Amino acid sequence: MERVTFGSLMSNIVVIGLDGEIRTLEQGQLPKPGELIINEVSDTSELVIEQVTPQGSSVNVTGDITALIEAIAAGQDPTQLGQEFETAAGEANGSSPQTTGNVARTGTELLASTNFETVGTEGAGFSTTQILTLLDILPPTQAPAPTGIPIPVTITVQDISSPAVDEGQQVSFDVTLNQPTEEETTIEFTLNDGSALGGAASDVGADYVNTTVLITLSDGTTQEIQVNDDGSFTVSLPIGEESFTVSLDTIDDNLAEGSETFSLSGSTPDQPTPVTGVATITDEAEQGPEDTVTVNMTGPNSVSEGETTSEYTVTLSEPAPVGSIVTLAYSYTTASGDDITETTQAVIGADGVTATFTIDTVDDVYAEGDEVFRVSVSGIVDSDSNPIFEALNLDNAFVDTTISDETDPGPEDTVTVTMTGPANVVEGDTTTEYTVTLSDPAPVGSIVTLAYSYTTASGDDITETTQAIIGADGVTATFTIDTVDDVYAEGDEVFRVSVSGIVDGDSNPIFEALDVSNAFVDTTISDETDPGPEDTVTVTMTGPANVVEGDTTTDYTVTLSDPAPVGSIVTLAYSYTTASGDDITETTQAIIGADGVTATFTIDTVDDVYAEGDEVFRVSVSGIVDSDSNPIFEALNLDNAFVDTTISDETDPGPEDTVTVTMTGPANVVEGDTTTDYTVTLSDPAPVGSIVTLAYSYTTASGDDITETTQAIIGADGVTATFTIDTVDDVYAEGDEVFRVSVSGIVDSDSNPIFEALDVSNAFVDTNISDETDPGPEDTVTVTMTGPANVVEG
Repeated sequence: MERVTFGSLMSNIVVIGLDGEIRTLEQGQLPKPGELIINEVSDTSELVIEQVTPQGSSVNVTGDITALIEAIAAGQDPTQLGQEFETAAGEANGSSPQTTGNVARTGTELLASTNFETVGTEGAGFSTTQILTLLDILPPTQAPAPTGIPIPVTITVQDISSPAVDEGQQVSFDVTLNQPTEEETTIEFTLNDGSALGGAASDVGADYVNTTVLITLSDGTTQEIQVNDDGSFTVSLPIGEESFTVSLDTIDDNLAEGSETFSLSGSTPDQPTPVTGVATITDEAEQGPEDTVTVNMTGPNSVSEGETTSEYTVTLSEPAPVGSIVTLAYSYTTASGDDITETTQAVIGADGVTATFTIDTVDDVYAEGDEVFRVSVSGIVDSDSNPIFEALNLDNAFVDTTISDETDPGPEDTVTVTMTGPANVVEGDTTTEYTVTLSDPAPVGSIVTLAYSYTTASGDDITETTQAIIGADGVTATFTIDTVDDVYAEGDEVFRVSVSGIVDGDSNPIFEALDVSNAFVDTTISDETDPGPEDTVTVTMTGPANVVEGDTTTDYTVTLSDPAPVGSIVTLAYSYTTASGDDITETTQAIIGADGVTATFTIDTVDDVYAEGDEVFRVSVSGIVDSDSNPIFEALNLDNAFVDTTISDETDPGPEDTVTVTMTGPANVVEGDTTTDYTVTLSDPAPVGSIVTLAYSYTTASGDDITETTQAIIGADGVTATFTIDTVDDVYAEGDEVFRVSVSGIVDSDSNPIFEALDVSNAFVDTNISDETDPGPEDTVTVTMTGPANVVEG
């Protein structure tokens, strides 16, 4: 290549590659290690040759090149020229280990004319192809001679600042050169993504704008430069510029990215190693509406207990990376965390804006009615739990869902309730404990409601404990029952206590269904063996002191100190002092009335014919029983449960009080004989042994004619008495003499009348005493006479 041709390239940076090819560097392109940089120093057309070291710096090798070319021209071995031509440190065979094929150049002919083998040039620090190219453009006669002219100072980028800005602010890199430019100087820059990504302002995911930059020179002038797709751009600086700024915009997105970085690298054409500044973008401390993503949720309003809900859908106003996690939170109004299996997260799908999920409900045994829970979005994060967005609007990112119990609870919804407790208790004692046990726990403090039924006992026999409280274990409740020490003789009485429900403080059921088939205990109440005063009922009686025979008494009233069941029977007993059971019709019982404490009765007296005078009987309470003659009370105080009543005969007996007495007997009797029987007959019986008193009257007879029988005795039949009368066999010839024997009364041995009144109008017999037909000696009167034997006449 002729010098004039080569010279035409010198307005650009010219390098000789390891392959010997000559090329100019494109704007922003850096030379590679081992390549030779050819600079035109001045108008004297002298060339300066520099070689790029492996570290990227440049070394002036102009003298080495001149010596090498002259040595070759002189036929010397380049490897024997001294240490400066030995292999560069750290390399195998010269400045570069690369070699290329031969290049057809005029330099090849020059080497051939010197009889020097090209294989030796590799040891001189330059590739054979580079030597060939140098020999082609710089024959020995034209090789630049070392000169004493100093090499100008190279302009380099000394520093690029590392700014930190909030997202959305402008980033300004301060670029400082090693010295002011002495001529128009170009600097090659490259924007490189780090954790921050470059792009157009409208690109999704872009953190900074890498399409244009704004250059601000030291005098304040600016120019906007387009950035290439690879991030590179070139800045041309005027003379005298030592510092300037490169500015670009960051993008205020809504993603929570923390601190993100990108870099700006820059170098001059004479600077093989660029300088880099790193910019840091951070999210704003206080996010604005532009940083906020609105999140909405839709989903089912209701679900049946035990089922899985239909889908909930979370929707974002801005896309998140596919696979981002929606974290979910739960709050409960009437439901609780035990009612559902909480789905804690949902995953953003391929569209970047929606995530769906379902929630499993728990089919428990509790009767909870309609229970409401709220599922809401608590965040949008990545797999490391880092927020995806800077701020979220979660105002509508929730759904309230109501869980309803099944209409027909099944076995899985049923709690089995059992009860154990005492089989026996003595009246007046408190029972030992009853224990209610649940197969599933209820909330502590839940109420067990109790019901009672009675077979032989009644609600008056106990103080019903109506509820028991579930204890700390959640499955048991204990209670006792007080029995009433009453006065009633109830024998063994049985009551049943059973569980009727399990409820809360507002009487709402705790469980959906209960199996209470074994949730009861039958307990027998027994009366005390020895009743005490507290078991004793005092009974009193009031009633009439007098009654007229034949009348009904006024009311007797029996009064109890404690009530008996209405209709209970007061049994009555009678005792007699002067009266007898024939004097009254005994009322044997009285009935307890509606007030439970009183019973009234009367007694009918018998209007008999007997003259009994004042007769006294006692009526008393012997017991209080039921219709089966079982005692009502355990013990009775009957000390004042009696009345003595006197029966008085009527003042004026009537026909009903009159006994008709008749008599039959002999109409004749021979003087001196005993009569045949007289028979007295009563219309009403008298006590056996009662005395019939007899009276006599005489018409022609006299008391001397008979021996009066004064009484007769009522015989065993109670209505007849017989007697005879002895006549006196005197000597008198009296002819037929008549006497009348009659009943004068019926009396007892104390001469008290047996009957109130007697009709004795036919209670007599007239009997005629006749002298014997043939008087006997006993009838003969001996007549004797004594007298003077002499009388004086006159």
